[in-house]
Amino acid sequence: MGCLNDSQMGDLVRIMLKSFQEHFERQGERNSKRADEDYDADVEEQLEEEDDEDVYVLSKLGDLLHALFSTHKEAMVPVFDQLLPSVVKLLVRTFVFCKRPTACANSLLTLGPRPPLD
Repeated sequence: MGCLNDSQMGDLVRIMLKSFQEHFERQGERNSKRADEDYDADVEEQLEEEDDEDVYVLSKLGDLLHALFSTHKEAMVPVFDQLLPSVVKLLVRTFVFCKRPTACANSLLTLGPRPPLD
């Protein structure tokens, strides 16, 4: 088993779920601003900066998930099940709403083969 007890893991999952939810809200706000009549190049520049910040946070969530799977192995599966709806929603929304879908998708979950963290 990993280094987190059940209570700590529960707290971490709640934080991760909150981070996902906040991303979805900010992404929706950015999409609304892009549809606004006052939308221009300056607004887009600001929105891209905000998007970059979200991409950074999502990449850190992906790093965290990778570390948790590395340390907790199969015990992480039930925990990941709690996050799965948000991950799926993010992956689906990435290609529908993301201004730069490749950047968003690449930054979230690179749960494929990685070198060990040793």
